[in-house]
Amino acid sequence: MIIELTVANVLFLESPAGVGFSYSNRSLDYTTGDKQMAKDSYTFLLNWLHRFPQYKTHDFFITGESYAGHYVPQLASLICSENKKRNQTIINLRGIAIGNALLDENTRYQGMYDYYWTHALNSDETHAGIIKYCDYVSEVMKGVPNHSFNMYSGVKYTKDRPTTILPTINLLIGSGIRVWIYSGDADGMVPVTSSRYAVNKLKLPVETAWRPWYCKKEVLSNINHVE
Repeated sequence: MIIELTVANVLFLESPAGVGFSYSNRSLDYTTGDKQMAKDSYTFLLNWLHRFPQYKTHDFFITGESYAGHYVPQLASLICSENKKRNQTIINLRGIAIGNALLDENTRYQGMYDYYWTHALNSDETHAGIIKYCDYVSEVMKGVPNHSFNMYSGVKYTKDRPTTILPTINLLIGSGIRVWIYSGDADGMVPVTSSRYAVNKLKLPVETAWRPWYCKKEVLSNINHVE
């Protein structure tokens, strides 16, 4: 589906095959993983640009939320590598934006339990016990399955699911792709605390210090700009 706006065109892609109104005539397409997802999405974009060539010269941005913290950076990385090949359709990728994004399993769980405690979902004693006894690194290696599992109804996701996407984020930044990582304050599964820990793990220099973000004199959020 494409929506025409005065300043941009927005294209919504439902993925993987089998979610929402998307479907495939081949049952094999319902078994997928991160790498296959990136390939399928890239193939779709090539076909779409072939069908609507008037958009080929437009700047292109990819956005998503939650597990799109995996989908979006890996698709962006694939686009960057394919753009270097000769006789290939160039996608003018300029940046990505991912909200409440699953980027790194270790910092996700650390931030998740911090979020529970600060929102009065865990007691002080429970939180202290988690900090004292939990080993996020080794435990995460046991939360990430080494076999296929049903991620959506009728869709099987393979073990192709890295525990961190941060190296891919760093590669994109190094390639000149702008990356916007943002979070709302009401997501308990991939909370703002997890996003903070993940961004800090990137060890990027701070361009602009923490500050409120205003729109028409109203505070919308608080931001920290890193480059």
